[in-house]
Amino acid sequence: MRGQASARFESIQGVKLVRWDVTQDQQSRLKDAPDTSDRSAKDDLVPAVERLLAGRSGSHWRLRRSSMWCSARQGSAPQLPAQGWKLHISASPANVDDLLARVVPVLARHAVVFKFAATRSGVAWLTGRDCGRAEFGKIITVYPEDEVYFRSLAIELDDATAGLGGPRVLSDRPVRPGSLVHYRYGGFSGDGGLDDDGVFRYVLVGPDGAVVEDRREASFTPPSWTTDPFPSIEPHESGAGRGVAVVLNERYEMRNAVRHSARGGVFLGTDLVTGQSVVVKQARAFAETDLNGRDARDRLRQEAATLRLLADVVPIPRVLDLFEAEGDVFLIEERVSGVPLRSWRHRIGGGTSSSGDPGGEAEPALEAMSGQLCRLVEAVHDAGYVIRDLSPTNVIVADDGKLHLVDLEHAAPIGDLVRASGTVAYQAPEVRGGGPLVRADPTEDLFSLGALLFLISTGSDPLLAADRPRTRTTQQRLEAWMSTQFAESPRDQQTHLDSALVVALLAERAQDRPQTSRIGELSTLEHGNSDPAVLPSSRRLLDDGLAQLVDSFAPDGGRAWPTGAFGDQTDPGNVQHGAAGVLDVLLRAYEQRIGPANLVDVAREAAAWLANLDPRRLPERPPLPGLYFGRAGTAWTLAHAGVLFGEQAWIDRAVSIAHSLPTAWGNPDVTHGLAGAGLAHLYLARLTGDSSLLARAAQYADAVVDAAEETPRGVMWPISAGAGSRLAGTVHYGFAHGVAGIGTFLLTAAGALNRPDYLMWASQAGLTMANVAIRENDGSAWWPVGPREAGLLPHWCSGAAGVGTFLFRLAAVTGDEQAVAGAVGATFAVQRTRWASLPSACHGLAGHGELLLDAAEFTGDSNYRDVAATFVPPMAVRAALRDGRYLVPDETGRDVTFDAGVGLAGVVNFLIRLHMGGTRSFLLDDALMTRVASWS
Repeated sequence: MRGQASARFESIQGVKLVRWDVTQDQQSRLKDAPDTSDRSAKDDLVPAVERLLAGRSGSHWRLRRSSMWCSARQGSAPQLPAQGWKLHISASPANVDDLLARVVPVLARHAVVFKFAATRSGVAWLTGRDCGRAEFGKIITVYPEDEVYFRSLAIELDDATAGLGGPRVLSDRPVRPGSLVHYRYGGFSGDGGLDDDGVFRYVLVGPDGAVVEDRREASFTPPSWTTDPFPSIEPHESGAGRGVAVVLNERYEMRNAVRHSARGGVFLGTDLVTGQSVVVKQARAFAETDLNGRDARDRLRQEAATLRLLADVVPIPRVLDLFEAEGDVFLIEERVSGVPLRSWRHRIGGGTSSSGDPGGEAEPALEAMSGQLCRLVEAVHDAGYVIRDLSPTNVIVADDGKLHLVDLEHAAPIGDLVRASGTVAYQAPEVRGGGPLVRADPTEDLFSLGALLFLISTGSDPLLAADRPRTRTTQQRLEAWMSTQFAESPRDQQTHLDSALVVALLAERAQDRPQTSRIGELSTLEHGNSDPAVLPSSRRLLDDGLAQLVDSFAPDGGRAWPTGAFGDQTDPGNVQHGAAGVLDVLLRAYEQRIGPANLVDVAREAAAWLANLDPRRLPERPPLPGLYFGRAGTAWTLAHAGVLFGEQAWIDRAVSIAHSLPTAWGNPDVTHGLAGAGLAHLYLARLTGDSSLLARAAQYADAVVDAAEETPRGVMWPISAGAGSRLAGTVHYGFAHGVAGIGTFLLTAAGALNRPDYLMWASQAGLTMANVAIRENDGSAWWPVGPREAGLLPHWCSGAAGVGTFLFRLAAVTGDEQAVAGAVGATFAVQRTRWASLPSACHGLAGHGELLLDAAEFTGDSNYRDVAATFVPPMAVRAALRDGRYLVPDETGRDVTFDAGVGLAGVVNFLIRLHMGGTRSFLLDDALMTRVASWS
């Protein structure tokens, strides 16, 4: 359990309730689950269940509560098995009281263990669009003690809930068509461990002892050894999006899923009668049901009506059909050929300069698009409607350049009382902070319009992590952002007037935004509603970030530093999301003699915690060998701490971890696989002089060489199709998973082990990079993610920053001119995307800035260090002010987490190197320069 949990006990007629005031136990399994711990008494469902359980003869119930769930267990209930058939019962916020009144007495009579959503708002979340599809609809979970009992209880509960409505539980099957009672086979106790990607997975054990993953997906996927207890039930879920064509209404064939959500899907399809391309929207029965009983189906019908009303007002998709099938409602629209507004802006931004500002040729297109967007919004308002979800994905730029509005499910007549809606970063403050119902007001769209104009003008979403306490308005912060970005590349007077419009539209108070009729009067709008926010200096970001890392050390629940939803599922001792990555930054600060006075104490405590950590592994699985997600990075950091603090036990523990890592593995990459383990062994061998570690490093290098495949475009390193990894069968060019990272390891091994053959393979990796590079007229160089994956990224993980990291080192050893050209081209690529990139090391500015510092180090040109410093302002404009400290947000842009790969630690690491110098983390650059004369 995460966090310090304090419990208090209450009892009522044989019911003992344990209230866990701070816990994330079950909630941590749900992506973005709300914290409902401080809801009102009216919202609380636990008292009703207490009353239903109270006073039953011979029953002594114990209720254990978290913010999201409450579990119930009768005192004499037998110990549950580790796994089996479980029941899920769905409901809606409108009928959850009736459901509990019918179900709880049945469960109490059978003394069966169960859990339920603790609040009405939790029920709303579990049946709403934000809930993950695998958890959707699971209001009550029941744990029968055996399969015979399971069947009889399922039938009794089905009888008890007959006549009630609720959504389908997508991961389960219903016990009969239309039943609220669903079933699946899964774990009861939640046992599991880290898989071959270093991610926690729940597992099941078969009759033969074989371990398989407990797949918690949005489809019914029981393990192969089970027999369906209700085999006559047919699965009820469309196969569209899984390569299976589905025909609806005997006319519309849908195959490709645009998106899946709990409320329904959106699919591309074909009208088999006319041959026309169509969009198919699905609304599932009882999804997103409000207290009045209206659900997603009603809203889809309303969207169809709105589309018909606005058909002659603005460009929108035509409604072709609306019908019901198997309880769900489907809307068929014409398909608008074009791209979302965000994609169009990024495409226009292809001609950006190093400042991130659009070049001269793109400027007229941006101005024309801004004007067209303003006229579009004005036309909708003149027709008496509010769009209410005006976002970059809901505005399509058609092939002829005309804007079309799509996804008008939230549009409503002005003044109507409607549910709060909107998209993060584009939602007006008064809606974001309001209650569940609001009045549809044009000023809501005006804020969203200002946010869209910000995107068009800057190339970035207006995404900000919140200040705490809130001392700056969104308007102030975004004005400071625009002023800082545009100051680097002054633009013409018209564009600055556009900026004035953006600032006016982003006013915090709805009444301060210009009226709809004035949004076209650009020349009459002036600044004055806001004073731009003060932005922190680079050194302030470093000092505040380092202090926050020190103060946030909290090893009380299985992790040393808090992380995000995905990071919480990974090895708590790894580099990417865990303690090793953050501790590495503290050690580098200690070496530079910077940071708060208690940094040394925290670093020592963190190292001791890391030395004692033994993460849970799946049975019969060796530890993951990789440098970033695996245990190799843990060993590296622990040994580094041992040297700095004179703790031989930590060094010994690091060596022990290294010797436990497998030397045969299906993934040859740096982050998860062999190349990462090899780098760590080279580091440990140099640190300790242990020849056995050098021998193991050679084993890793030989295994990597054996995994190479020579192709017409150069040497590649595919991840084995038989690897127990979600990356199995893929081929990448980048540093994290592909050629660049593996080439760096072989280059390092060549010098450290005096092996010219490894240098040959590293040079072949460089040739691959030269063959697949995409060069542009401004000197920038880009690389695809892989031979079968589209997309040109600037990132360390799978793009230019990571490839350049390798090529600078290859050029330093070999003098290869193609490597020099590629490395320099990569620096131009990352400069071009500065203002459109998020801050993190793995996928953003910190990793890009590290490449520029590499360039300064390997070329001796200090101008590269000056360019690296220009990556700080795009971080500063995003920084959140938390209790007096400026903290750079993580890769989501919405929050501050501490991970080295995707959070604050990676940013601080870059800033330490920028201000104080030093080498690149988890690389051995001095070993690169160990040459044999005959290699030159």
